[in-house]
Amino acid sequence: MPMSRTSVARATARRMRRVDLEIGEQVRRLRLDAGVSLSELSRMVGVHRSHIARIESGAVHPSLAVLTAIGVALGADLSVRFVAGNGPRLHDQFQAAMVEAFLRELDPRWRIELEVPISRPARGVIDLVLADRLDPINVATEAQSQIRRLEEQIRWAGEKAAGLADQLDQVGQAPTGRRISQLLILLQRWRHVRSR
Repeated sequence: MPMSRTSVARATARRMRRVDLEIGEQVRRLRLDAGVSLSELSRMVGVHRSHIARIESGAVHPSLAVLTAIGVALGADLSVRFVAGNGPRLHDQFQAAMVEAFLRELDPRWRIELEVPISRPARGVIDLVLADRLDPINVATEAQSQIRRLEEQIRWAGEKAAGLADQLDQVGQAPTGRRISQLLILLQRWRHVRSR
């Protein structure tokens, strides 16, 4: 199901908080490595000393212009880019129906978890995680009704499965010998073409 405006806003706020903290730590490290005081940096950049201190503590979200000026003053380049994650969080109209149909056919021995978030080594959401009650195996399952780039989908699924393994290890839910497998559920839609 697609993300709502509220869930996008919440996820954005969480990510921005993390970004602000990371940027602040980088600015602090660069400033200390350069042997520059807060006052000296604020004079070079043209912003108040307390603003630089709030940037370093992650308490504010600085503009790109201020960050660029800090980089110039400290001899660093600023780079802003999108890093490919584990696929879009927006789901197509057929995905929920595909998952429901799959679950109706599933043997009762499988324990089901829907929309499992993964945070490392990459971020994303696994559509469906199945845990076998009889054998030590978890299945990271993705449902797609359209694939534009198969290689990218396979890479994302692999990264999500690795993230699931890491997550289970972290919380101590991965007993010795438990394996992580992957399943990709595809819906093929046929177009009827009339011949003349």
